[in-house]
Amino acid sequence: MKINTITPDTSPFLKSLCSVAELTKIVYTIGALPTERRPVVAIIGTRKPTIYGTRVACNFAEALSRHNIIVISGLAYGIDAAAHRGAVQGGGVSGAVLAHGLDIIYPSAHTNLADKILASGGFLLSPYPPGTTVHKYRFLERNQWLAGLADLVLVVEAEQRSGTHATVRYALDYGKEVAAIPGPIDSPTSVGPNQLISQGAHPVSHPNDILYILGINPRRQSIAIVDNPVINSLKQHGPQSADDLSSSCHLSISQLLSQLTKLELDKLIQRDSSGLWHAIDEI
Repeated sequence: MKINTITPDTSPFLKSLCSVAELTKIVYTIGALPTERRPVVAIIGTRKPTIYGTRVACNFAEALSRHNIIVISGLAYGIDAAAHRGAVQGGGVSGAVLAHGLDIIYPSAHTNLADKILASGGFLLSPYPPGTTVHKYRFLERNQWLAGLADLVLVVEAEQRSGTHATVRYALDYGKEVAAIPGPIDSPTSVGPNQLISQGAHPVSHPNDILYILGINPRRQSIAIVDNPVINSLKQHGPQSADDLSSSCHLSISQLLSQLTKLELDKLIQRDSSGLWHAIDEI
């Protein structure tokens, strides 16, 4: 894959870095950076999450990506990987901010995940040139970039002592929003989020909470409304059967059913008693 070089002042997506002096240098990327500035949420946490934490990270990332939000993380084990997978599943853009040169993937077990991020229109980004190897201190530096790129940092699970807290400190220094998922008081991986909430971080229990913090109306900003072919077809041609939608949207029945389920859950479409699907404002 081709490694590109870019400076923050030439990219709408990277312009938030320009106000942070120590971050305004050459950036190395693989894949396509967004061509316009969209909301960015960094989802971070422990490398050893609970099943609950993994599920929450994935679900939040999937939901946020469907609302046209870019989800970034560090491609590490645990919460990072769950966030990337969720964003890919949601059909949105995910970005991996790495602590080494882009000629390698670390951990190597996540090479396939990196490929999926790129295949779904996402990107890999590093402040380090090719040939830069993995060292512990670079992960702390990488955390600065995560905080600098994000509009909001979401902590899902983290122990009391964790690199996650460094990312949060950077985010606060840069004037970014910080949110955390509340968890059981006797869970070691919830100590970090619970502590952050007690110190003023936004407690969140639903992806819509993130949208409201960012000043986004969940209904109006949904990626489903903006880009979804099913919504577009229903608004253009009116109520349609599943067969008609499959034809007009050029989707297989299985692909269409997946779309219909998501859109119905989001209360964006509805099926009437005759079996025809409507955009919700058409009813």
